[in-house]
Amino acid sequence: MSGTPLPLRYAAKGAAGRLRSRQRANREALFADGVLRLRLADDERTDTREAFLADPKVTAFGERLQKAFHGALAAVHHFQLCLWTLRHRREVIAVGG
Repeated sequence: MSGTPLPLRYAAKGAAGRLRSRQRANREALFADGVLRLRLADDERTDTREAFLADPKVTAFGERLQKAFHGALAAVHHFQLCLWTLRHRREVIAVGG
């Protein structure tokens, strides 16, 4: 089964597999159109971008992502300050007199 393309392996596992195999296309449609309509067997489901973004799991993920991104930016800023300090270092030498 390892030689089978990923979408086909998932599709062989039922409705959940079909959702997984199309998750990127579904996400792109949701954000581009603002609404996503899915049919699973005899059930049709409609989700909106606003409802998706209001989900507590999605907002928690966004907060974790933002915190990690700000941490990365802070590390880059600190590194740039260190480089600037090394390039512009001045020495004071006491010579007496």
